[in-house]
Parts: sequence; C-alpha cells; structure tokens
Amino acid sequence: MRIQKKETDKDNVLKRICLGTVQFGLDYGVNNDNGKPAYEEVKDILHYASSKNIDLLDTAWAYGDAENRIGKFIASEDQAFSLITKVRPNIVSEHPKSIIYETEKSINESMERLGVDKINGCLLHTPSDYYNDEVMKVLRSYKQKGIIENIGVSIYEVEDALNVVKDNSVDYLQVMYNVFDQRLDEVEFWKYKQKSDVVVFARSVFLQGLLTMNPDKLPVKMKFADKYLRRYREICNQFNKTPQEVALIFALSKKEIDYLVLGVDSLEQLKENMRIVENYEDNSQLINCLMEEFSMLEKAIYFPSLWS
Repeated sequence: MRIQKKETDKDNVLKRICLGTVQFGLDYGVNNDNGKPAYEEVKDILHYASSKNIDLLDTAWAYGDAENRIGKFIASEDQAFSLITKVRPNIVSEHPKSIIYETEKSINESMERLGVDKINGCLLHTPSDYYNDEVMKVLRSYKQKGIIENIGVSIYEVEDALNVVKDNSVDYLQVMYNVFDQRLDEVEFWKYKQKSDVVVFARSVFLQGLLTMNPDKLPVKMKFADKYLRRYREICNQFNKTPQEVALIFALSKKEIDYLVLGVDSLEQLKENMRIVENYEDNSQLINCLMEEFSMLEKAIYFPSLWS
C-alpha cells in the first residue's frame, strides 16, 4: 500500500526522513571529503537508521553498486526496509526502439540486486520519460501485478513538477527543494499538492553539500556561488546555528513535504542529521530571512549539472 502521509508536528518529525543512498555506490557531493564509504560503514549507517525507525531507503539503478550493497545488507542482517528505486536514466532517448524491454530490464535488474520480489516504489530517473506512453505502461503494469506498490517521477524542472502533481495516476513525486532552490514556492505547486494524493519527497536538501561548504574551499569553477555562500553563513551565524542545521530547518519547515531524502557518506553525518531533526523547532524569523535573501536565484547556483 502507499506510504501514508506523515504528520509534521515535532513528535512525528523523524517519520519524515527517508535515507538516500547515492553515496553508498558513488563518490558523490561537492563537499564530500570522505568518498564512497566502505561496506562496514554502510552497515553501521543502516543499523543506526533502523534504530531511529527510518525504514524507507531511496536508491537507483544509476547509483553505482548501491543497490548491491543494500541487497547484501538485507540478506545478511535480516533487517527489512521499504525500498524505492529508479529506472535507468535516458531509456527513451538511448533505446527508442526497445523502450518497453529496456524499462522492464531496468526494473528487474534493480530488484535482483536488491534481492526482493517487490518494492515499495519505482520512480523515473529521467523526467522526460514520464511523457512516454510505453514507459508509463510498464510502470502501471508492474503496479497492477503488485510488484511495485507506488510509481512516480524524480523531477528537476518546475513545469514537470506541476504536470506530475496533477496526475492522479502518480503516487510519488521527488522534487528539488533547499535554501538556494525555492522555485516551487514561486508557482502554485504546493496548492496543487494539497489537493492531490501524491506523496512528495524533497531531495537535495544540502544541495549536494554546497550549503555546508566553506566558501574559502570552493573550487575555481564554482566561485560564482561565493557571495551566496558567504551571505548564507552570515545568516547562520546571526541565528547561532550551523549551516547544516539551517538547511534542515528550512526544508522541515515546508509542511507540505512528506519526506526529506537525506543522503550521508558517514555514520557521524547521519547522527548529526538526526540530532538536528530530533531538536527541530519552527523558526519563522529564520525562514522568512532565507526566503527573502535567496528566492529566484540564477539557475547556475542550484543546478549541479551546470557546475562543471
């Protein structure tokens, strides 16, 4: 069955956390000095997540060997998680003559690596694939068979978010939302979301680590973000909070978000995130300040694909 939307009061705030796993399979993040964690670290992260009643994992075919590591853990540790994965990117553009076959192959390969015969959710990793009837036919077929409980889309552009949130056949929608990326606040997305049954997951809460990065350590190619990061740090200091705390507080303050997808590359990162989440309190003054300072930034700031 579809995961129920969570209450957003302080008592239930931990239930809004979904553990992202891209770091399990790839060296990921502009501020990641640790690299891809060893499998023993992954085990520690998953055990700790389970101890905090985090039972939902977000992974993908494209996340290196993340699915294999998750599958190995589930098989050897006898611990269950609800799993969401994503179809291989660019199926329509790269395999226009075998779309159905390649979509089914991607789903089957993910489930084989995860070691399961059914999954909680499957998302399209390439938003444009949502507009292809053959791809959606496969997802709906797997859902009808009970192999996939919920189908959805991971999006980047506001237009796609608006189209998907109005589609009653879609269960899950993953969006980008963070201090530097407030685009969804500038349109009627949240109004449509309140009228729909779609469960919204917010990813990129730390903007691939940029929001926690020391401006002095920005690579040359990213010096365009310097002034924004420095102003962000000033606000964090003004409210006597760390950049990590402020990023999480901002995302948690959006009540319409059902889950935050938080990826970590170490156990200590997860523990610190959970400390912040457990001590979360509304701070309207901070939120208003962030919205005033960082709304409508240029795309190069919040689109990691443009950073290179």
